[in-house]
Amino acid sequence: MAAKTPRASTHAAEAEPVGAAVRTSDPSPRQERLLSEISHELGNYFHKLYYWAELLREQRPAGAEAEPALLLERTIRDLETFLKTSLEYFRPISVAPSPMSVDELSASVRALVTRYAEPATVHWQAERGATGGAVAVDPGRFSFVLQGLVRRLDTAAGGELTASAGVHGGAPGAQYVLTLVLRGAERAAASVTAAIEWAVIERVVELHGGTAQADATGAERTVRLALPVRF
Repeated sequence: MAAKTPRASTHAAEAEPVGAAVRTSDPSPRQERLLSEISHELGNYFHKLYYWAELLREQRPAGAEAEPALLLERTIRDLETFLKTSLEYFRPISVAPSPMSVDELSASVRALVTRYAEPATVHWQAERGATGGAVAVDPGRFSFVLQGLVRRLDTAAGGELTASAGVHGGAPGAQYVLTLVLRGAERAAASVTAAIEWAVIERVVELHGGTAQADATGAERTVRLALPVRF
């Protein structure tokens, strides 16, 4: 996917080469330590909750329904996901971008999106490269972004997923654009957890100097990622 977070700094100094800068949304180590302690303590509480939920399920009287215990476990799991996602929104984010050629990035994007979309099949459209062009991405953060883009589409709901990736425009101002479109799937109500996760994705993308957009029209859902290309 709350309180408004200060806008992330998105650009390195002009004199720096592609990928040289470590960019951060908040330099406060105190905040990072506090959030880590909160996450650890929440983990301890949820460990206990899962234990007691499992004990209730195993010790229920013979012939009693199992559904209440299962619903309790599901509620605990959903609450854990929500709290973890909420904490991630307030956690300082740093990225250390490294340059990748457009062709290398496209190959990585195609492999990761295809994997994250399973069991749905991704239909890839023609891609356009850029001779000598490079896009600076933090590999770990970028993987999180791609997974979040696919999750935003909710491919588990079915439908047909089409994708395109390539360079739009010329220097200066060229952008590497990834567009994912899911058609024919039932539109589920967006959860607060999903909204928070999307906000985290937007922060990470902004730190890369790019933008992330999500739209839904009828039975069609679209996500679009744009990152700057340097030559």
